[in-house]
This record gives sequence, C-alpha cells and structure tokens, in this order.
Amino acid sequence: MVGRSPIRVLLLALAVAAAGGAGYWAGQQFGSEVDNAGSETPEPVTATARTGTLGEEYPVPISLEWTQDLSLPFLGDTGVVTALKAEAGGFASVDSGAVIGTVDGQPVVVLEGEHPAYRLMALGVSGDDIAQLQDHLVAAGHLAVADANGFFGPTTAQAVREWWETTVGWDRDTVPVGSVIFAGDLPRLLSTDPSVRLGELISTGAPFLVGVSSNPVATVTLTEIQEQRYRAETATFTVNDPTGADVEMTVLGTRIRDRATEIELAPASGRFDEWPGLTLSEGNPTRLSGRMVVTPPTEGTIVPLAALNDLVESGATLRLADGTAAEVEVLAIVGGLAIVDPLAPGAAVVVDQ
Repeated sequence: MVGRSPIRVLLLALAVAAAGGAGYWAGQQFGSEVDNAGSETPEPVTATARTGTLGEEYPVPISLEWTQDLSLPFLGDTGVVTALKAEAGGFASVDSGAVIGTVDGQPVVVLEGEHPAYRLMALGVSGDDIAQLQDHLVAAGHLAVADANGFFGPTTAQAVREWWETTVGWDRDTVPVGSVIFAGDLPRLLSTDPSVRLGELISTGAPFLVGVSSNPVATVTLTEIQEQRYRAETATFTVNDPTGADVEMTVLGTRIRDRATEIELAPASGRFDEWPGLTLSEGNPTRLSGRMVVTPPTEGTIVPLAALNDLVESGATLRLADGTAAEVEVLAIVGGLAIVDPLAPGAAVVVDQ
C-alpha cells in the first residue's frame, strides 16, 4: 500500500472535522484518528460515528407584489368622506356586509355581486341588483330563499329594514344609491382608492374601492452561495406572516433576472387574503422574512461524507475498521457530513480509502 504524506493526512483530517459553517449545523463534530502515521505502512484513517442532528437552511427575504384587478366608483351624491375602515392602500380581507366607510355620515356597505348598485332599491323594483341584494339578505338570515326572486316586494322591504337595523342602526326599508357597492366574489382583499381621503369631497363616479388579487406574486432572489446550495427537487420555503407564524410556500417556477436566480412562490394554502395588515404601495413590494430549507433537521448517526463508498442516490457502503463492510441508507448530507442508517454510534469507519 502506498503511504500518504503527513500533510495530506492532516488536510483529510481537517475536512472530516468540518461540520459548522454558514447555513447549516451539525449535532456532533468529528475528529479523525490517525494511527501509526509515522510508520512505513500506516493504518487507515478512521472516524468514530456519533449521534447528532444535521440540517441546512438560509434566511431569505421574500417580496410580495399584488396585481390590482378591481376599481369601483362611488355612485352616490357628491359628499364629504366622514369615515374610512382603513388607510388607503391598507388592503384587508373584506366579507359581504362589511362597512367600508361613510360619506356625509351615511354608511357605504360592500356586498357580493357583479352587477352595480346604480339606483335606489325600493318597492316595485326588479333586476339583477335586487337579486344580489336578496342573496345577501338570505345569507344574513333576514329573507327566506323562496322570496329571493329578483323582485323588491314587501317581504324584501321588511328584510332590508331588519338588515339595516342590525348593520348600522338605521330604520329604513330602502337601499339608497351610494349606500351599497357590489364588489364581485367575497371575501377578497379590498381598500379605498388612494385618492379617497378623510374629510375631503368625493364626487359621483370618482374611484372609491379598489381590489387586488388574493395571491400576490411572491419572489425570493438567491445569493451566489444560496444558489449553489439550492436544489429544486428538495428545497422548501417558508415565510413569516404578519403575526410571526410560519407559512409553507410552494415553488411555482425559477427564472434568471439580472444574472441572479429568482424563485416564484405561492402559499401552499393558495391564499393570502386572510393575512391581516398586509399593505400595497405602487412600486414598493411588501417584504417579509422567510427561510430556504435545503435539508430539514435530521437526527441519527453521523459519519464523514468521505467514508461513503459507491454512493448512489440514497444508498452507500461503509468500510469498518474491523475489516467488514456495511450497506447503509443515506438520510441526509450537509457539508462534509452524512447521516446514515443503520449504523450504531461508536462504530469506527474508515475514511482513508
């Protein structure tokens, strides 16, 4: 057997010992044992298998950008904006029946429906707008399904009176123009238009309510080191929502932009519209803290990666110090270390092949 130089043996021992470093951790580190290094035929370099945990992850900033897909005008008489549910640009999940603000002290209520509320809804009126109003009255428990026929009759008038009383304390059996805005499918992310300001006039037909897609484009741009470690088939991403909770993300695709790898993500649940406190401003994406997990924390028996022979996918062979060989399954690889099974802690494995 041809002997190795002391310098080469020392370098190999240092490589085996490396378990720390940016982005990953190891539950145990290794020291190589070199026997008879000065003899003419040195013994193989060995390491002792230890129990520990390996994992690799990196903090990554995740950017959220929404696409505005809804803009609805104020159809009531010109008046002063006297209250707003939220600051313009403060998008929040809005359900049918929510009060978005007031004009001249009169409430503006958002209801589900595609047809605009363009006229006074009162006794004797029929049409798509009346049918949408009745759908909400049925859902709110004020009207029977059998009476939801698109015609505003006495039963609907009584249901409207009950609804106004429970919603804003009104004693009224009509729906004035401007008191309701139909905003498509609800709930969804809505806000008042940036031009709407508390205490200022709003004219008939002026932009009032805007909506954005419930799923913004979420992207993460990897650094050079992160790009080298990223494995599309195994890496996972999480992002902290405004409450600090981890939300699992799904990878939609990868592209190169300005010579950097950019990964597009979406929440595994498919929706962001239940997240409180998310804001949108033109050209200024919302930034949240996230994590790229290359290797999830894995507990087991750790050996140097250099001890593995015939490594194919998740299988490999180890040569033990007693001269026997052991076939093992490789559960995780991080840096120069691997977790294998089955192998008892304390086993001496040959590193110098």
